[in-house]
Amino acid sequence: MNHFGYQDNPNRVDPPKDVSNPYGTETEDKYSHEKLCDELSDSLILWEGMSYDGFTEPHPLATGFFMIRQNAIAREEVEESLKYAFASQDFESIGHIVYNQLQGYAKRVIDQGS
Repeated sequence: MNHFGYQDNPNRVDPPKDVSNPYGTETEDKYSHEKLCDELSDSLILWEGMSYDGFTEPHPLATGFFMIRQNAIAREEVEESLKYAFASQDFESIGHIVYNQLQGYAKRVIDQGS
């Protein structure tokens, strides 16, 4: 029962039915899992991602001492985590570390290609 004396129009809040993307939001993910897998299907990119070059630095364009040091610390943390996971045979942690490294590298390859 409407106590305010006006007819409520249920379409006043809904977007028009003929517009597929009424709010202009991006419908395609730039880094979808499928796109990352496509990039890593190239053996060269896969092995580059697994190598020392595959590490994604927190400050890729570092110029100052602080940022350069943060990059070095982050790299050391990944190396120590990988060594510890291997020594303790923690295969799940090894998988997470490798996945994160490959994902970061594939994203950089996508960014450089666009």
